[in-house]
Amino acid sequence: LQAQIERERSHNPYNWVQRGDSLAMQRHSVHYLGCGWPGGYQAAVATLLQHVQGLVYVVDSNDPTRFAEAGDELMNILNSPEFPPNVPVLVLANKQDLPMSCSPGEVADKLQLNNHRKNKWFVQACNAVNGDGLYEGMDRMAVMLKEAKR
Repeated sequence: LQAQIERERSHNPYNWVQRGDSLAMQRHSVHYLGCGWPGGYQAAVATLLQHVQGLVYVVDSNDPTRFAEAGDELMNILNSPEFPPNVPVLVLANKQDLPMSCSPGEVADKLQLNNHRKNKWFVQACNAVNGDGLYEGMDRMAVMLKEAKR
């Protein structure tokens, strides 16, 4: 995803600007973390969760062996006492270009999002290599952010 942003930063409608460990998109600030770090994300995320306005979670929709781990990590974030209940969640189901990738509905089922009622969520099919679905996902997040402020 970061590589895609770098390639298209100069000519996409959102005008992404990188700033250290965050990205600024028009008036929205997007902080990103890699949950694959040794020791997990807990210490780094705890502070951010208190001020988060939206969560974008990227999963490999072509690797069914990691859905359980990805689902557990996502539920740890969503069920954290620091994570506000009205914060929208966008799940980007990446690698949709591969023939064995799971559909957005299958990803939602495997991550057990259908059982989660605390936050509004949406699963967007995407391909970070060519950008398919990324703009649609960000558009959906913008709509959910507006709805959350009401």
